[in-house]
Amino acid sequence: MSRYPRNKGLAALLTVLLPACAAGVANGGGSLSAPILPPKNPDTVAVSFSVQVSSSSSKNAARRAQAIPVGTMSVRIAVLDSTSTPVAGSPFNLDTSATSLSCVGVGPLRTCSTLLSVPVGNDTFTAIAYTGLNGTGSPLVSSTVTQQIYLNATNKVSLALPAALADTITAGLYASAAGNTVTMLADPGATALLALTGGTGAYAVAATCPPSILTLTLLPDGYHIHSSGIAGTCNITIGDGLATLSPAVVNVVSFPSPSPNVLNFNSGLGVSAQQSVTISGGVAPFTISASPAFLTTGIAGNVLNAYPNSAGSGTITLLDSLGGPVSITATATTVTVPIASHH
Repeated sequence: MSRYPRNKGLAALLTVLLPACAAGVANGGGSLSAPILPPKNPDTVAVSFSVQVSSSSSKNAARRAQAIPVGTMSVRIAVLDSTSTPVAGSPFNLDTSATSLSCVGVGPLRTCSTLLSVPVGNDTFTAIAYTGLNGTGSPLVSSTVTQQIYLNATNKVSLALPAALADTITAGLYASAAGNTVTMLADPGATALLALTGGTGAYAVAATCPPSILTLTLLPDGYHIHSSGIAGTCNITIGDGLATLSPAVVNVVSFPSPSPNVLNFNSGLGVSAQQSVTISGGVAPFTISASPAFLTTGIAGNVLNAYPNSAGSGTITLLDSLGGPVSITATATTVTVPIASHH
């Protein structure tokens, strides 16, 4: 039997392992003192595995290879062989911290690499990013790739992790957003938009508010939050197939209401005829958006003060900080004082 096929296989194996050996010689290791032997299991080969990781988070990188946020410290790599059996040593750990010697690159996108010993065949590689070292902490995102691994070949496996699950809240009618908190009025017209980016897998609502308080509608631009008309406070939790995110605390506040909602001025004019209206519900501060010309009006906190300067009728309109309107009807009549006649 010819020995050349066997030598050809050994040369291919040297192609994979020689870079490490050459480094040893360059560092003063001298000449090689022992022959390089093939692995005991001829069906196991060294694979160069690399993953793209990001040093900064991005809320606008929806499902792109923008990778993972600054909190990622490690990536665990699980490998299954062609029979879906975990390979020896799996899962493997890859240090992706800022000081990791396994990572190269400058800027928001880096590449971290390691060598894995995996079986020949159709192998599946799943990388999961974690907030702690050595696969500890919370999982952030994951990505999976299946690749054919060949004997006597240079095998390289690369994948990019998606951006971590992130959210952006935009206030709509009768609503405001600050951080992860939404405040809206208890009115069927009150809305807000919860837009999601990144993550692993399809989005799903893990927890939400009772439908008596609000409803969520999934549209192409995100989850639309609708008030059902009843006040209350609750949390929304979204899952992405790997982890969960609690992106929104929703406070639904009663719609502003005046008491009384009608002012009748029939006892004279001027400051001495002043009357007050107290506003309940809504979100301060309140402002006066319209007032009839025959009235002088002012507001302090949630109390409206008004007095007439002449006869007339009209509507006073107030707005709370969310734009909720309050209407108060006002009427002033001139008091006629009879003059006594002398005979």
